[in-house]
Amino acid sequence: MTRAFIASTGSYLPGKIIPNEDLLQFSREARSLIGKKTGVLARHHAGENQCTSDLALEAVRTCLEKIDFLPADIEGIILSTSSPDRIQPATATRVQHLLGAKRSFAFDINSVCSGSVYGLHLADVLVKSGQYGNILFVAAEAYSRFLNSKDFSTFPYFGDGAGAVLLQGTEDFSRGDYLSMITDEKAFKVAENIAITPGFVVFSNDLMELIQYEASTATTHALPIVLVPPWINKYYIFDLTPQTSFVRFLRDQGFTVFVISWKNPTAIMREVTFADYMFSGTLKAVEGARHICIALYYVHAAGYCIGVTALAAFMAWLNRGAGTKGHLPIADWTLFSTLVDFSEPGDLGVFMSEKSIEVTEIIVKADGFLDARYLSWLFRVLGSDSLIWRNFVQNYLYGGTPPKSDLLSWNSDSTRLPEAMCSFYLREFYLHNNLAKKDVLSLGNRPMDMERVGQPLYAVGAQLDHICPWRGTFRTCSLVKAPRRYILASEGHIPSIIKPHSEGSRRKFWAGKVESTENLDNWLSRQEERRGSWWRDWTDWLVQRGSIMKKPPTMGCVKYPPRERSPGKYVTEN
Repeated sequence: MTRAFIASTGSYLPGKIIPNEDLLQFSREARSLIGKKTGVLARHHAGENQCTSDLALEAVRTCLEKIDFLPADIEGIILSTSSPDRIQPATATRVQHLLGAKRSFAFDINSVCSGSVYGLHLADVLVKSGQYGNILFVAAEAYSRFLNSKDFSTFPYFGDGAGAVLLQGTEDFSRGDYLSMITDEKAFKVAENIAITPGFVVFSNDLMELIQYEASTATTHALPIVLVPPWINKYYIFDLTPQTSFVRFLRDQGFTVFVISWKNPTAIMREVTFADYMFSGTLKAVEGARHICIALYYVHAAGYCIGVTALAAFMAWLNRGAGTKGHLPIADWTLFSTLVDFSEPGDLGVFMSEKSIEVTEIIVKADGFLDARYLSWLFRVLGSDSLIWRNFVQNYLYGGTPPKSDLLSWNSDSTRLPEAMCSFYLREFYLHNNLAKKDVLSLGNRPMDMERVGQPLYAVGAQLDHICPWRGTFRTCSLVKAPRRYILASEGHIPSIIKPHSEGSRRKFWAGKVESTENLDNWLSRQEERRGSWWRDWTDWLVQRGSIMKKPPTMGCVKYPPRERSPGKYVTEN
């Protein structure tokens, strides 16, 4: 609760700035009170993992260098943020002066950047503010009321009726959740009220399970759909509640649906590579779906986020192989909000330097994987307005409870990344952008050349996506020469993809063919705004490539027998 609280003063504290000295004194008094109330000493966490702290400070340094701060001033800011016990009011004033006076945020300066999350957030603020901050060290209205009262017992969040707020915050911090809960974690449970579309696991190996879903129509399309989800989170982003389930929608449109459920890596999987996700994951899923559906040569393949990166590389690998393109196993491919060309990586680009990756590799080497909490912190920092500060205000300052949300529940269910795969992904894609370069990167003993991909492409970008900027997702269309259809949805990284149809929806999207030499602005100028979900536009596009209807396939077959009911085992592993 005494950690950094950042909010626009225009929203929370119009025209009111609390002096730095008062804020520092409040921070000390609040920590003391928490210790007395709960018997738990509130601690700074910067020293618990020096590597993580170094990574945060490197991100801050990179931001400041990019906006032409002098080296001496940069080091002054780094000192003030990395050594909170050494902060003096004069230092805070100096930092405030350096960062300008064009936009207001609230910081508890005695804890800003005291751990990796706050270092990353300072980088976030510098990048997102447009004018690179006016970081004023102020506090929110709730803190102002506290300072005015000068009496803990009369402050509503410290009185007898609000001990639960203090206890909840301390419990969150003690289990490592320094950013406050974003959702009611008890509201949704896998196999009970999310991930409940009926199906069976029909194949598994050490990396993934393949789930086949039961048909809900009398006849089904001949070509099945194979969904490749990201392995940063779990597969059920495609199968949330019955009302929002993408799998259920596709099944009800007459498609046979298969989805990969990735295993959550442990230390013994440290040597699992990106190529393993291509061949032991994507390739095995395609083979299984074709065999069960007796689908001749083809399936529809679609992926989301990092799952698409594996799918794109797999497509390049297939098209570089022997034989005619007519005998390749994929009829068409679909990209949901992902990058293949990483030249515009969005906010994540702030952290993609040689030194930052080296520090990340040190962290990963210690465990054999990148822990899920680092990924969770990083993505919440990048979406800090909605994923950190809104919850901080509601949960701790106003004493509210986290909302019930299937999307946020899934978003909180992060997984680990294997050491080898993580290092390769950061270096080859984010740092060097080698997948977008002709014959520079080799996977499966074949050089990658996206221009060789001949299967039709359907690509979806998200207008408010801070992880995979939509202009970056459009760049994929310039890498391939096959027929391309691009969709621009109006929301963020997740809501733009999980976008079920509803009457009277205020959501909007733009959809249309991409001409051979067309840039994004020209493409957008030709499109008409549409209301609702793009899901039906996609299924219409798929039907054009495989409209034959037939009796639904059996659940599994002799080679791929049904093993256990969905959602399987891997999704429940922590």
